[in-house]
Amino acid sequence: MNNRLTKLKRWENYYQKNKKLDEEFNSKHQENEPEFYEKNCIELLVEIGEFINETKCFKYWSIKSPNKEKMLEELADCLNMIFYFYGLLNLDITDFTNTKIEKNRLKQINHIYNLSTNLFNNLNEQDIKNIFVNLLDFAYSLDIQEEELLEKLEEKHQIIYNRLEDTNY
Repeated sequence: MNNRLTKLKRWENYYQKNKKLDEEFNSKHQENEPEFYEKNCIELLVEIGEFINETKCFKYWSIKSPNKEKMLEELADCLNMIFYFYGLLNLDITDFTNTKIEKNRLKQINHIYNLSTNLFNNLNEQDIKNIFVNLLDFAYSLDIQEEELLEKLEEKHQIIYNRLEDTNY
């Protein structure tokens, strides 16, 4: 099996794990939450903001370097939220076709935010795919490696599993 196919299968594996987590989480919380979808849209924006904040790419006034571990953690949160939207439309996580990738970092951030804000009123396949691909492309431009990102996703999934088991959470 070639390397690209192996990576796509790993992304599919994390996506399927996330769908199961979402199903369990939704069964516990969704029926008592009338604005469930809208709150998830806001959560996506918050997670993207936390990730972008950790990159420090827009902080021209700061001399601090970004903390890669914190960036990975926040990016994993973003991807878990994107997986939620993929799951709503039952999309194929391995289909990266027809996506627009903005190469200028600041324009890319703005593009990601615009697409994410659009989801509030218009859940659609193309915007979800564009958010995912642009987030990954942005992360890779910051020297975040796919392997370390997948490892962080595994850690995040374990944290979510633990939270689902915790009756006080």
